[in-house]
Amino acid sequence: MTQWRVAAVAVVLGGGGCGDDVATPVGGSGSPDTDATTIGTSSTAGPDSTTSVGSASTSTTAATGSSTDAADSSDASSATGRASSSGSGTDTGTSTGTSAAGSTDTGSGSETSGSESGGELVSACVDIDLGSTLGVTLGTTSPLADDGDPPCIPGVGGRDAGHRFVAPADGFYVFETANSAFDTVVYAMTPSCGDTPIGCQDDVGLADTTSRLQAFVADGQETVVVVDGWDDTQFGPYTLTVDGFFEPCVGEDLGSGAAMTTGTTVGQPDRLAPPCALAGAPDWIVRWTAPDDGGWIVSTFGSSFDTVLYVYEGECTGVPIACNDDESVVVLTSELLVTPGMGNTITVVVDGYGPTAQGDYVLSFSPL
Repeated sequence: MTQWRVAAVAVVLGGGGCGDDVATPVGGSGSPDTDATTIGTSSTAGPDSTTSVGSASTSTTAATGSSTDAADSSDASSATGRASSSGSGTDTGTSTGTSAAGSTDTGSGSETSGSESGGELVSACVDIDLGSTLGVTLGTTSPLADDGDPPCIPGVGGRDAGHRFVAPADGFYVFETANSAFDTVVYAMTPSCGDTPIGCQDDVGLADTTSRLQAFVADGQETVVVVDGWDDTQFGPYTLTVDGFFEPCVGEDLGSGAAMTTGTTVGQPDRLAPPCALAGAPDWIVRWTAPDDGGWIVSTFGSSFDTVLYVYEGECTGVPIACNDDESVVVLTSELLVTPGMGNTITVVVDGYGPTAQGDYVLSFSPL
């Protein structure tokens, strides 16, 4: 599978905070298991189930500019694409990059927070405009405000930096803060600050307090990615890496009614992260449509490894609405009760508990 890797580096200092608070609860790593979860009516079916992989994409971006912030006398910035402060300042930048299709785009312009330039509206809550460029952004939250609350931690977070990103193609994207200097939390909203979260992630592991958020984002979808702190003592220099690969949401369509499929997750990529278990395992994604209004049992019984099951309404966007790690303390396969409603479609992910959990799986749908 073709993986597109980082090829852009931006250094950012200053700017404003990220707008409205978000209070919608989203499961993070280490959240409790759900043994049997009932879900409500879902939306229509997801995208085409035929798996395809896009071509590799590399991009290089160089930008320089200066900005005047409403709260500070001056902030120096050098960023990928445009930057937009939370005050009334104006940022000017020049960017050069290679798009997903391979063409090179070069542009320059000036932008005032909350104003429209070049046909695109940049939200006043965005500190840094990444455009559609994959790569590494170096910045600091030290001079910024605490304007949003991460939805996957019990506290209110710390100072934060908002980044606008526009997906260059349908794909699974990774937003991670490895090598940051403080205990980070990363969450994303679409299409702007204050809107529905599509994911939130606190710590990569028990000994790693940086963050790694994985999400499916559709072609052209605007997303605000926020780098926050665990609490008000956590702020400073951060590294935000945006990476991923092009692929449709669903790998297999099981149709409607009682069904069973088998396969292996060995050799598959780690597309998404379970909200109720340790992340990092390869996974497989299927679509299923309910034939009636009754309850259905989704199970991985018979699989050869420690599985995790989680479910999205409709396509694999937004946050999972149900997740189960183990059927019991002695049974390491997974089981969920779902009631989508007749004709409604769900997306089901067969995942593993942690990076080493992979192998042959059995996935079945049986009426209650």
